[in-house]
Amino acid sequence: MIRLLIVDDEPLVQVGMKSILDWSSYGIEICAAVSNGSEALLAIEKYRPEIVISDIRMPVMDGLQLLKTCRDRYGDLPVFIMLTSYEDFGYAREAIHYGVDEYMLKLELSPQNLDKVINSTLLKVKNLKQSMNSSVQEQERPNRFFIRLLYGLFENSQQFRIQKDQLAPDIHYEFCVCGYGCILPGTAIHDAGEPPKNLYRSVLAMCQELCGRYFPCHTCFLNRNNFVLLIGLTEEQVKNYKTLITKMLLHIREALYNYFSVSLLMSFGTPAADELETAASFSRARADLFQLHPEQPLVFSDLENTTVSTMTFDFRPFQSSLRQILDEFQFPLFQATVRQMMHTCQKKMEALSPKEALYTTLDLTMFVFHLLIAAHPAAEQFLSETYAMHKHGYLSAFSAQKPEELLSSLKLLLENMEASSVFGGKPQRQNVISQIQEYMQERCTDKLSLNDVASAFGLSPNYLSTLFTKNCGYSFTEYMNHIKIEEAKKLLTTGNLRIYEIAESLGFENAFYFSKVFKKAEGVSPREYQNRKFTDGTD
Repeated sequence: MIRLLIVDDEPLVQVGMKSILDWSSYGIEICAAVSNGSEALLAIEKYRPEIVISDIRMPVMDGLQLLKTCRDRYGDLPVFIMLTSYEDFGYAREAIHYGVDEYMLKLELSPQNLDKVINSTLLKVKNLKQSMNSSVQEQERPNRFFIRLLYGLFENSQQFRIQKDQLAPDIHYEFCVCGYGCILPGTAIHDAGEPPKNLYRSVLAMCQELCGRYFPCHTCFLNRNNFVLLIGLTEEQVKNYKTLITKMLLHIREALYNYFSVSLLMSFGTPAADELETAASFSRARADLFQLHPEQPLVFSDLENTTVSTMTFDFRPFQSSLRQILDEFQFPLFQATVRQMMHTCQKKMEALSPKEALYTTLDLTMFVFHLLIAAHPAAEQFLSETYAMHKHGYLSAFSAQKPEELLSSLKLLLENMEASSVFGGKPQRQNVISQIQEYMQERCTDKLSLNDVASAFGLSPNYLSTLFTKNCGYSFTEYMNHIKIEEAKKLLTTGNLRIYEIAESLGFENAFYFSKVFKKAEGVSPREYQNRKFTDGTD
């Protein structure tokens, strides 16, 4: 159902709007009716409506202020229908500037007129959701690997290696140091009217380009104002990395100020000798972020103090049990466990500073999001739909200012899981298998093992083996051999490769074993099959 919010300071208008149409026939439910923009913002945060019908003139906060705040906070959703009077022409013109989608004169409000507006609005909502989901996923995918790396969410080096090869093949650092960046726009930008989103993209691109002149690097999106800079260092550069990075940052800060009138603040963690230790460098950089201000725009963590925990609340004891729960598709138990973690986290926060409490809940939120993504092929799409109203999808969690906002995000996730068919048990199990089979077919010439595929999909090898046998009626190895034999049949009849060359290209241990497997599957040896095809053209 599409959620609709009514905002008008006249009670009779609220009543009339509720009864003027049979809203359920449009697939719409009225989630709330409030009297001003201030109340509307609270309702929007609570109910996440896709459509808002609002009066343009109201006490406390009018419709224009409400519209502008929502566009800054949430982007293109919710869609706004403004109710105006003839004397509100100036307001209506300003509303168009802020991105109102439809506006109606109160005197012309009728079921027929509203029907036309609602139908066009529903179409716009549908198109916006599709566009947002697509763009969010496009944005999330390049960062997914790095977010998991920063939060130490890889279970082992093999899983890390496989996903790195798929998502970040160009990242090969002897040492890695994380910088946490904060962009401070100047007044000149706001006066010029350049959208903050475009500004951010431009700043991030320049940071990537200029840093690349000094070190191998990668920028990782967090939110509109913050990003992580991963810098690759050689063993020789580590010895004086502070001096080198300081020189680089002076260049970047000067360029950003000259081109965009913005200031850049950055804190750097300690260099990590292993890529899997990047989380510790990130944690150090983030912990020192509070020290930054325009008079002190650069902070380096103390090399001697490297024992700082990567998180204030250690959720890692829950990791193995949650993985097993997800592997077995026990989603109600997953929800219960996450709620237990949230409760434990809330109790822990009582003894923490506001910033520590915020980072603690952020760590928990990112852990849950990415654990779900790693375990479930449809989870990324589900998260994008769940947080479609947020400008940056589930990564908008990085923009949270209070722990309560993050806990609310997790509550929304769990509520949507309960109502979603995506997490419905056996049908989804088959979807997982289909995803894995497609993955194996695309890489049939690679030497894929059960462990390789399990790591790529975030599953345990034992569970993947069991899942394959139960749902397919044959083992992982049998299916792998099947697709290799099908590829071998093509190579035997269309190419000039010798038998041992085909065996090698398909990842068989040797030609003898290849011939044995082939004969078992086809009833003839590879040579006999090849000769038969060339002599009579039969299968």
